[in-house]
Amino acid sequence: MTAKPGSLERFAQRLRQQPAFMAYVLQRVMTYERIDEEQLAMRLGISLANLTRLALCKRPRPEPEHFSADVQAITKYTGANPTELMRILRTLDTLEAFQEGLPAQPIAEPGEEAAAPHPALQPGLMAARDRAEEEEEYKAGGEAPEEETPNTQAEP
Repeated sequence: MTAKPGSLERFAQRLRQQPAFMAYVLQRVMTYERIDEEQLAMRLGISLANLTRLALCKRPRPEPEHFSADVQAITKYTGANPTELMRILRTLDTLEAFQEGLPAQPIAEPGEEAAAPHPALQPGLMAARDRAEEEEEYKAGGEAPEEETPNTQAEP
């Protein structure tokens, strides 16, 4: 995946839209972590050429009886650090679990600015935003926001 991509690199770039391939996984993680291909290759302990080889691989099957063997085969083929590859796969699993049911967000291509994550993926900001929205609704004539009262009674 160099500045002037060859046929394998171009094919790997096309696979970024195909969830069954590692190219998809790598692109999603690069977008989420805001890193480029060189940084990802360095984390995995491989060259850019081997990052392309990794991108061309199918994703490991999720079933427990296949997952470890598939990851091992991929790391043997590409030379990637198995621990780091597992971390990347788990990161994507987590992202996909949180995004289930949310509107699809396009994956940024290299050189494009990544879209801001969906608000539901920013839980630290949700509580403040919910409270502010309730107060604005109240000011506009809606119901008063519920007050949380601290529990001041001692436990028996």
